[in-house]
Amino acid sequence: MKAYIYGSGNVGATCAYYIASGRLVEKIVLIDIDQKLAHATSQDIFHSTQGDVKVSAGDISELTDEDILIITAGAAGSGSQSRLELAETNKRIIDNITQQINQTGKNPWMMIVTNPVDVLTSYAYEKLNFKEKVFGTGTALETYRLRALVTKDAETKQTGGTETRAEETFVVGEHGDSAVITNDNFAKFTQELRTSAYEIISGRGATSYGIASVVGDIISALSLQNTYELTIPLSIKVSESLIKQEIPKQNIFSGWPAKVSVDKISPIEMPLSDRATQELKISLGILAEHV
Repeated sequence: MKAYIYGSGNVGATCAYYIASGRLVEKIVLIDIDQKLAHATSQDIFHSTQGDVKVSAGDISELTDEDILIITAGAAGSGSQSRLELAETNKRIIDNITQQINQTGKNPWMMIVTNPVDVLTSYAYEKLNFKEKVFGTGTALETYRLRALVTKDAETKQTGGTETRAEETFVVGEHGDSAVITNDNFAKFTQELRTSAYEIISGRGATSYGIASVVGDIISALSLQNTYELTIPLSIKVSESLIKQEIPKQNIFSGWPAKVSVDKISPIEMPLSDRATQELKISLGILAEHV
């Protein structure tokens, strides 16, 4: 598997470095409208691997069905700007990328990282000729953040083992202000979870390390050269049969747990409490307004 990363800014570069440092793929190609930036970043990362991983700047012309295209390009939000406010600007970038992919006739994995990730994943799904391999990082990052908060919290540590929490704690719905914690025991973290990204952006201008970890873990599970399996909420096309409630609009992509294994992503069924069910209904309604 080769990883093509569309966008060489803060997030794209950090993802590329994480993938390269873990030797997760045989080759990384950075793509950016600023070709000088893509070339410089690729060379810096290549040097860090001592030549173990091929890293270069390029385009999608050599993309194959076995590869993965990771979309990180787009306008970034400010500390006071919601992810959904970026939708119309970043849809134009998705337009350009999906047109290029359709012209190649290829059917690679396509991972959307750019925000608002659920809205843009749904939009890419509509635009692509081959649709079954597109997904977004969804609420995977919220899930990582929640697990960090749970582990840190002394009161919560008394309720059970860390291993159980790590396996059973998920966040679903919108990657954003209406994200839903599935475990009622940890619902008290909702506000802190929803505002944590804004605090990071306000302090350093972007979030990049957490999402790079998510991207790397997904690639580790998908890659043909690995045997690692991952169960994590991704932005996938939800259905009434999957989430056990009415969908406000067709082709809505939302964070929902899925098992990621070699060249395969399989959504899993998961019962929700009354609280989580109601909150997910609200979250899906918000997403439906922007799809």
